[in-house]
Amino acid sequence: MSRPVFDRRAMLQARGAKPFDGHYEVMGRVELTGEEAEIAERQIAQADREHPETHVTLRWKVEPVQLIRRAAEHAGVPYQTYIKQAAYNAAINQLRLESSLA
Repeated sequence: MSRPVFDRRAMLQARGAKPFDGHYEVMGRVELTGEEAEIAERQIAQADREHPETHVTLRWKVEPVQLIRRAAEHAGVPYQTYIKQAAYNAAINQLRLESSLA
C-alpha cells in the first residue's frame, strides 16, 4: 500500500492561498469545500500516524497563564495550542540562530 503524501501546495492551491509566511489572520469559522475537507482529513490522519503525541505537564504562576490565554483568544486558538506553537517557533528560531553562528 502506498503511503499518502502530504501535499501542502495542493491545499494552498485549492484555497487560493499563499505559502505560510509566519503571520496569520484570525478568520473565524471557514467552510471547506468537499475537496478541501477531504484533503485536510487525509493530512490530519497522516500527521496523527506519523507524529504520536506525548504529554507534558508545566507548573506556572497564574499571571503568565492568564496572559497566554488572552493572547490565544486574540489569535483564535485554544491556549494549549498557542503554547505549543510559541514553544515550537521559539525552538526553531533558536536552532536556526545557532546553526547560522556555527
